[in-house]
Amino acid sequence: MNVDVIRFVDRFAGTPLCWILTAIHYFSIPFRRKQKAKRPKRVLILKLAEMGSTVLAYPAIAELKEQTPDIELFFVTFEKHRDIIDELRLTAPSNIFTINVSSAIGFLKSAFLVISQLIRKDIDTTIDMDFFSRFTMIIAFLICRDNRVGFYKFNSEGLSRGRLLTHNVAYSAHVHTSVAFMALTRTISRNKRGNLYYKDSIAPADISPPIYKKSKENTASITAMLSSLKINITKKTGNLVIVNANSSQLFPLRRWPISNFIELCIRLLKEDSSMHIILTGTANEKEETDELLKIINNDHCISLVGMTSFSELMALFSMSNLLITNDSGPAHFASLHKLPIIDIFGPETPELYKPLGKYCKCIYSNYTCSPCVSVYNNKKSACKENLCLQAITVDEVLQEALLILSKKTPNQVQP
Repeated sequence: MNVDVIRFVDRFAGTPLCWILTAIHYFSIPFRRKQKAKRPKRVLILKLAEMGSTVLAYPAIAELKEQTPDIELFFVTFEKHRDIIDELRLTAPSNIFTINVSSAIGFLKSAFLVISQLIRKDIDTTIDMDFFSRFTMIIAFLICRDNRVGFYKFNSEGLSRGRLLTHNVAYSAHVHTSVAFMALTRTISRNKRGNLYYKDSIAPADISPPIYKKSKENTASITAMLSSLKINITKKTGNLVIVNANSSQLFPLRRWPISNFIELCIRLLKEDSSMHIILTGTANEKEETDELLKIINNDHCISLVGMTSFSELMALFSMSNLLITNDSGPAHFASLHKLPIIDIFGPETPELYKPLGKYCKCIYSNYTCSPCVSVYNNKKSACKENLCLQAITVDEVLQEALLILSKKTPNQVQP
């Protein structure tokens, strides 16, 4: 389904449905027995979209598991975003439930199936990490009668999704997203002052990504793939640079101009003739990337767009020296490897979405109109021309790249 269709349905069908369920909820209160709040044991994390922000949620989820080691975790996500949950090993594969959004019929069928399956799982706690999605709110209410944790609008205009939460957590658009997620989980695991939600300081510097454990099979697979393309990883191999010139369909306005990526690749290869550049992306981005490859016209620049599994892509990150990318999921995946990253921001701000860890250089023009997207407008900007990204020059990115590569990273794989 088109992203705009999902947004439309969530807003104009989801909002009245949430209020209908709210009316049913309050009408039924006199007829229900009062129950003590249950200690979380079977917890459902709702994180449908954006694989990159799942990495930002990881520290909060890991801490929750550490604070309450006997809990069983479940996840609901879109089918195409499952890979990152599997790779982070947050729970058993059988506890991950996926929703198909390839078509309206597929969406309805899979959503009904997921809800019916989860109702039988006796979930006692839901934590909604999809900010102000009405759909996730409806799922949480239908399957859980005990603890329902999520962001609440309080005095904010719009963002209405009824009054179905048991723990209304204040959302601040001025803290890093990893901190916001931590506030959700700590509302359950550390909230001992009688507050409805967690109120205390959380230092972003104390939140770190996990260290990814690569598999020998995936490393061997990607090494063989590179070898077939005449790139043999050895101790003497030149710098291996990954370039991600794409962004998700959710927000294509985040793309740095493709002409800039072309010029950047050409100039990087002129600076270091032993360097190899690998272009990455999903299968539906292959045609555009192939055009980019033709213009660069250098044997040391190859494309793996649409050719790797997610696991193989993660193995590739572990072999590389630098990732240059638009603000998108790959920047967050690379942070799991301590891989140096140049992350080019425009319509969103690194203050909220910078990858975790100390290995990322964010380049941001800091226009007064940026960020122009947020959870308040469902990440749909009115902007038609991303001047904030066009203002970032090739010279600026090239200078940062050469500086990072001159320091040499330890991530190069040894044969």
